Amino acid sequence: MTMKHAVVWGVSLIVLGACGDVVVSAPTTPDCQSACRAGETCVAGVCVEGVTDAGVPAGSDAGVTLAADAGRPADAGITIPSGDGQSAETAAVSCQQLLVDYPDTESDVFWIDPDGAQGPVEPMQLFCGMEYDNGGWTQVARLIYGDQVWDAWSDSEGSPGGRGSWGAALNWFSDDEDGRDLEILIGAVGTQRGGYYIGPSYSDVPSSAWQPGVDVEEVIGDGFDSRTEGEEFERCDAEIWRRNRRWSWAISRGEDGCAGWAGGGGFVIYGTRRDPEGAYSLWGLNAYGAGNRGAQFQAVELFVRRR
Repeated sequence: MTMKHAVVWGVSLIVLGACGDVVVSAPTTPDCQSACRAGETCVAGVCVEGVTDAGVPAGSDAGVTLAADAGRPADAGITIPSGDGQSAETAAVSCQQLLVDYPDTESDVFWIDPDGAQGPVEPMQLFCGMEYDNGGWTQVARLIYGDQVWDAWSDSEGSPGGRGSWGAALNWFSDDEDGRDLEILIGAVGTQRGGYYIGPSYSDVPSSAWQPGVDVEEVIGDGFDSRTEGEEFERCDAEIWRRNRRWSWAISRGEDGCAGWAGGGGFVIYGTRRDPEGAYSLWGLNAYGAGNRGAQFQAVELFVRRR
């Protein structure tokens, strides 16, 4: 059985049992008005000397600024994007940066290397949601019902971007030691709501919220920010906690309200007594858990961008 992304709202929908592979494509650099001369390459609509076909200055690092070589005054600088996501060699650091460098990019699978070419993390193919809520979303995890929940902050899981449950560590995409600079969007498929459900996005969430078994029965944060598409962030002043070991991923406190797990604005992946760190029900997201009944699901997916 293969899984295939179908773009429905700018983020990915998991189609179970669909045939065929994901098609990987990426935008190309805009054409120059006229053919470039020998030794020049068209970069962002300008003929530039000493630049490779990948859009990277020959003999230098990606992301530098060329000015004089383009026949313009030095203070007019042309910034060369760091990566277009078309190959492992030209991987972007995130979908957010890819959208900044190539504003016409549409949702698809691209090569992403969050720590750049010089870092230890290998480039990987990840889905980029480029339409929903202004785009720039990097898919960093897929959790399949019944699988074991992992430390999504610190660890990678499975084959990022592949089949089954997988994850790219959240800390790869954060500049904050506790991950509070990330905006995290959560989607769910295969619940009683049908289709693909998109919950609120969360920010200022502590890293321990994504670490099963950490700080059990203790407060893990003094609140968080959340919002829905098109709205401003609102502060939820709640001492979020991991109520017991069955709360694997948890941004919640109380049954209802902005941090509520019983149909409120919180979020919990819940296990069982026999398998506390298994993924057996979904709570919160303004949709699941009312009447003290968590939702079964086929998959839960996480997407991130910097706030």
